[in-house]
Amino acid sequence: MSSDPMDQLLELENTFYKEGYDLGIQDGSRTGRIEGRLFGLTSAFEKFSTMGNLHGRSVIWSARLSTPQLANTKLEVSANEPDAMATNALPTKSTQSSQDPGPAGISPSSPLPQIPHNSRLEKHIQTLYALTEPASLSTDNTEDAVSDFNDRLKRAEGKAKIIERLLDEDSSNEATRQAEENLEMDFTRSHPKPSRSNGGTGFVGPLAQIYDPSLPNVVSLNKYASVMPYHFFRNISNGTSTPTFGSTSVPNDTSFAPVDEADFLVFDQERAAEILGPNPSYEFVFEVSEAVHEAPVYVASQNELYLSQLAPPPGYLPQLVVDLNQDPPTLSEYLSDPLVYAPNGGTFHNGLIYWGASGGNNSIGGMEQRVGLRTLDPLTNKSTTILNNYFGYYFNTVDDLFVHLNGDIWFTDP
Repeated sequence: MSSDPMDQLLELENTFYKEGYDLGIQDGSRTGRIEGRLFGLTSAFEKFSTMGNLHGRSVIWSARLSTPQLANTKLEVSANEPDAMATNALPTKSTQSSQDPGPAGISPSSPLPQIPHNSRLEKHIQTLYALTEPASLSTDNTEDAVSDFNDRLKRAEGKAKIIERLLDEDSSNEATRQAEENLEMDFTRSHPKPSRSNGGTGFVGPLAQIYDPSLPNVVSLNKYASVMPYHFFRNISNGTSTPTFGSTSVPNDTSFAPVDEADFLVFDQERAAEILGPNPSYEFVFEVSEAVHEAPVYVASQNELYLSQLAPPPGYLPQLVVDLNQDPPTLSEYLSDPLVYAPNGGTFHNGLIYWGASGGNNSIGGMEQRVGLRTLDPLTNKSTTILNNYFGYYFNTVDDLFVHLNGDIWFTDP
């Protein structure tokens, strides 16, 4: 018995849907493989380019050593031994013939200055050479090989930073810095970098870079590092220590490595340039406790900076104030009246400091306090509670806040 022709008509929509779905699966699979291969090629090119740059720097540094060449002992590079040496010894002036122009075409008459004898520095240079030696790098597309390469690259970048600090070339030797910049510019012209925009992922590299050559410990982040390439990982706190942002592992963008050793982070390069100007400087000012410091609020009329400290100390008191009228500025403890417990967010509006108090206590200054919003008049030192409940419910942990021009207060309560 033949089927009813109306059945096929009623199933027409499902038939078209299935055909479209199958075509979408096929097209998506093919496009995904193409995009994945392109990303893999781009990522691999940049990583090997970075590794080659580091290797070239190790050769130049070695050629500048004013002491006899380091030992020619052959040692294996191990991922578990961060100071392991190379399979081949560093090239040296003593092994170069009179016809040999030297590493990377640098002749004996090159203006690059000699490096004074320093055994610690020599060891770092040898280790950097070991980590970046081309003959010891695997090009296998296996998980172990990729992991080993990423680990060596991250360690090599760290070694390069240590060597830079020991030489202090970026800040004290303008001729060396200019020479290296010229070499880098020439290389960039002849070897343009591919774009690192990974379609659809939102990630545009590099994640981080040195903010200014004269400030090697100041690192600038690209768009707050808000989109990292997978697979990144940051350990969680174990109760005794809290892994820092810089300790985040980002194997697919090794530019992030300097963040771990940075003394100062710039989260918005463009805005920072407008504020700091063309010749920024960095100076250590105060030694503070290991407390989490929050709620910085600058009061222009006083030229003072108010900030809180969470824990420690016990009780989240006192707060701190930086007096910028002094030269050098001074840091002192600060207590309001009544006391404000654990300000976690702060802003300034119409002559008042607005604080998001994130903690509560049964007896702070002789009075009970709970999580809420406080204002502080910096001229009179008087604080006032303006909100401490949501229709009878206690807040959890009032944190960041913002006051609109019309006086509306926006705040978070995670």
